[in-house]
Amino acid sequence: MHIVRFVDQYGDVRVGLAEALQADAGLRVFLDQLKVGSLLRLGIDDLRELTERTASTPAVSAVGDVQLLPPVDGRTEIWAAGVTYQRSREARVQESTEQSVYEKVYDAQRPELFFKALPWRVVTEGEPIAVRTDSPLNGPNPSSRWSPTGMPRSSATWSPTT
Repeated sequence: MHIVRFVDQYGDVRVGLAEALQADAGLRVFLDQLKVGSLLRLGIDDLRELTERTASTPAVSAVGDVQLLPPVDGRTEIWAAGVTYQRSREARVQESTEQSVYEKVYDAQRPELFFKALPWRVVTEGEPIAVRTDSPLNGPNPSSRWSPTGMPRSSATWSPTT
């Protein structure tokens, strides 16, 4: 099971459980939780009980019949930790006027945290993105895109019951 956010056939934004991220997978709705943020505030036992209770209800539709949304809402901020690719490290050092700043980030014992986005700025597959016209360098950033079906994607769903 995956916790997902979606727009139902009536245009309402819902949070529920998907059996899988496949078009024919069943989709169940959390009846007493409307926001992902409210789920994140629950204790593990309460979240497990809620997901088990919801998983026992009949499916309201199939995943392919709804529009999946990024799994963030309300005041949930998107943060990233560290930088993962050597190629990216070399590029950041090369383009920076103060190269030691990025060297420190990559060599630190604990990862550096980077603010990425507010929920209303996160887009899903097929939605347009905004690119600043005054920026001399624009490159793809896989962590800025969420995809329910393909790579790359962030930790878009999570499963407390497994």
